[in-house]
Amino acid sequence: MKLGYRSTVSSIAIVRLLLCASAWSSLTADKASGSGSPQDVSIPFMAAEAPDYNNQAIEKMLHDSIGLRKKGTGYAVFDWDNTCMFGDISQTAVHYQVEHLNFRIPPSKFYEVMAMGYDHDLADACVPHGVHSVIGSNTQGDDVTFNDVLTSLVADYAWLYEVYIAASYDVKDAGYSRKPHNPPMSLEEVKQDSAYVNFRAKLAYLIFGLEGAKGSNEHQTCAVTITMTVLTKLLYGMTEAELRDMIRRSMSANLQAELGSLSFISDDTLRVRGEYPIGLRVFNGQETVMQALRENDIDVYVISASPQVFVEEAGRLAGLSYGVPEANIYGVRFQWDSDGKFTSTLVQDYPITWGPGKAQIVEQFLKPAHSNEAPLFASGDSSGDCEMLATVRDGVVHVNNRLKSSTDCIQ
Repeated sequence: MKLGYRSTVSSIAIVRLLLCASAWSSLTADKASGSGSPQDVSIPFMAAEAPDYNNQAIEKMLHDSIGLRKKGTGYAVFDWDNTCMFGDISQTAVHYQVEHLNFRIPPSKFYEVMAMGYDHDLADACVPHGVHSVIGSNTQGDDVTFNDVLTSLVADYAWLYEVYIAASYDVKDAGYSRKPHNPPMSLEEVKQDSAYVNFRAKLAYLIFGLEGAKGSNEHQTCAVTITMTVLTKLLYGMTEAELRDMIRRSMSANLQAELGSLSFISDDTLRVRGEYPIGLRVFNGQETVMQALRENDIDVYVISASPQVFVEEAGRLAGLSYGVPEANIYGVRFQWDSDGKFTSTLVQDYPITWGPGKAQIVEQFLKPAHSNEAPLFASGDSSGDCEMLATVRDGVVHVNNRLKSSTDCIQ
């Protein structure tokens, strides 16, 4: 997941992105004394999609790692979204979830869950007036508040729950008075109704509108917290098995979808436009790099701003060859309740894995596990990766340079 969805999705207009669009830069430093058996470097490193400069830089780093690190202390860190894959695995899942109405939120709790605490007099720099804060405008240019969208969505979701969600996913709600349909309507029938059409547009407007509600400072605490948690509110109430199944199905669908975004407009009294990003692609060159690193006794880690469970599934999905073990994945982590259901509440005393939090993972977890050494390699694509990239001292930094106008480390 990336801060600033609206500023990046508009650039997606291709059906395949090659790793050769990226830039490799070698960082020089004195070699540290080390030990270990020399690796066989007679075969040059080559990622088929990368230019010669990239391949030469990584080949040199692999060769030099023998002297730079003692055996078992070398490691590499990767971002995931738009670094290991083109596209965002959690953002693209939103459209898949809406298309299949794959929800477990009881309708009596929908407002509370989606309000993210702002319905309890919470206000901050991002949402200064709580649920009464303006989060955007409608198609006529009039202000729309957080509460306007929430209230309208509650009515749409209640109908969708009654006619499809309750029976299809066995979602119980003791606090809801009306009896759901059993058997439910077909999904095709439901999607023809105006309640679904309006829900689809307004939900995207709300989710991605809140994700962009950070003003000019994307590093402020409220901006990071909203962006890292707003999408996960839609996952509330799912068991781990249900969530992992949805992730796998979403990834399969998005790997086959065109890259881009889908735009929808609601046609009721609240006329707003919502856009969903769609499409994922594998960066084959990154798989090649990961494999070469492991073959040279360099451990591979992923530090991602997507939810932990999403990256775990992506890292081991059948048909892909990333092969990153769950123990080597650090994503945004959430709590599960006593019934094993997803709460969308952040795990306490664990860094939010964006920006400074990524570097904190390196300092708090990875360096102590590797004789206090810095990573030999880091790969990222956005401003949320800058602090992680800066942890490299004597290796290679790889920048997937998709943000051409950026003035920070991604340029």
